[in-house]
Amino acid sequence: MAYFGGPGTVFGPVIGAFILSAIYNLLAIHISTAAGLLFGLVIVLSVIFMPKGLLHVFGGVRRQGLSYLLANIRQHRL
Repeated sequence: MAYFGGPGTVFGPVIGAFILSAIYNLLAIHISTAAGLLFGLVIVLSVIFMPKGLLHVFGGVRRQGLSYLLANIRQHRL
């Protein structure tokens, strides 16, 4: 949860905990049989596409626009 929100920040782990808990609860309610699998997929995709956390992505998009996401993917060679 800390990595998802943004390691090295004060609010990153808190935001990561709230968002991941909400995602898991929604998956468990609507897709109870595959909730664990899909939750794992969310975590893997977040590590691939947001290696510095959610707060870093929001800050980059706010500064540079949506081109930041493509630059982030190219930088980490995906």
